[in-house]
Amino acid sequence: MSNYIKTFFEKLKIFGNRHTVLSHAVLGGLIGYLVIHPIGMMMTGLMHHHDQQNLFHIHGSLSQIKNSFPLAFSLKMLPWSIIFALIGIMVGVFYGNWINYVLKLLEKKAARLNDSECRYRTLVESSSDSICHLDLKGNFIYMNPAGLRQNDLTLVQVKKLNCRKLVEPVYKNVLLKALVKAKDGTTVRFQHKGRTKRGMRWFESTVSPIKDEDGKIESVLRISRDITEHKAGEKELKSSVSKLRTNLWDALTALASLAEKKVPHAAGHQDRVSHLACAIATEMGLSKDQIEGIRVSGIVHDVGMMNVPTEILTKPGNLTKVEFELVKLHPTVGRDILKTIDFPWPVAKIVYQHHERLDGSGYPKRLIDKDIMLEAKILAVADTVEAICSNRPHRASLGIKEAIKEIEKKKGIYYDPRVVDACIKIVSKKEFTFSHPHLKNTTGRATKKNTEQEEAS
Repeated sequence: MSNYIKTFFEKLKIFGNRHTVLSHAVLGGLIGYLVIHPIGMMMTGLMHHHDQQNLFHIHGSLSQIKNSFPLAFSLKMLPWSIIFALIGIMVGVFYGNWINYVLKLLEKKAARLNDSECRYRTLVESSSDSICHLDLKGNFIYMNPAGLRQNDLTLVQVKKLNCRKLVEPVYKNVLLKALVKAKDGTTVRFQHKGRTKRGMRWFESTVSPIKDEDGKIESVLRISRDITEHKAGEKELKSSVSKLRTNLWDALTALASLAEKKVPHAAGHQDRVSHLACAIATEMGLSKDQIEGIRVSGIVHDVGMMNVPTEILTKPGNLTKVEFELVKLHPTVGRDILKTIDFPWPVAKIVYQHHERLDGSGYPKRLIDKDIMLEAKILAVADTVEAICSNRPHRASLGIKEAIKEIEKKKGIYYDPRVVDACIKIVSKKEFTFSHPHLKNTTGRATKKNTEQEEAS
């Protein structure tokens, strides 16, 4: 390197105000021009355009300068390399005095660049990920050893390929879109399948733009990591989670059945409430996770009824005040049972609040609107509608019309208006199936006391 630079400066001369360069063939080899090009070329033609104006300003003051000073500028070089030269312009001093000074600075700079290049090359070549350098059309310029081993290719072979050749046909458009985004300056990450010498494998690739010294995107970097084992583990985990969900659901259903066995007329009540509550939540645009929490809460919302004597639950007449107070304990009992289970949703709290009312007349805590969870408000409406539509020991089903009339009358007082509106909308749809044997427009008589006790229980 130092020999090239030394020869370069031995043959470089600056003439007059024109800064014309006469060069030996070595100059052409160093900066990437044919020998004929630099001869007679302006000095500024070899400089980076950002530095050309600096030289013009300095030249205008040369005649007044008596001492030397440093000038930093960059020379146009072969692709992928540029040498930053610190050249001292001296006026009235022997030409060779500053050449040695510049050569030493250049040699130090070249050594630092060489060290940096070696470090990056080691990182790339020792990486277990496939690292590829692509042109803007997706053709391979370089692939590191890991990528070559992965695809059973040589560097000569890979330079004749386009990156789309190494992905499965179904993912070619995904890769093409990633390249288009990279050309626009965006880094893209995506997953895809590719055929390797080990067979079909899953990869996660990151495609990033590479810019030149002017900030213009000139090529693309693609880093691909084999995630086949991770995908297999992910699939196994999903299967395990699915089994756990199934087991949890079976356990909850069994728990709900225990409570319902005490009350034959209430068989299927919790399941139907859960079904209606989920339909309301879906109509309201709640998230899938919230809806799943409502589904689970609905299926066990009356589990606390196991603590209520069967004689009270099956009594054909009106309940006494003491009996009704015992019934009102079931949300608390349900909460105490369910809080021992580590659900991913606040099931115990939803069950605890499903008999609270907006005006504070509910139980067990007499909470008001702002303190009641939305999920509990939804469960409250679904529970009321299902109860009015069900057969009870003291009366037959009152039907869906009576249920709608009741929640409309108490909208904004007991029940959240948004929930009531969503409920009316979905039960009015002909495609909605409540899965209830008594959900018909039947008529029936009910006293005010009966209705209030049904809503409360």
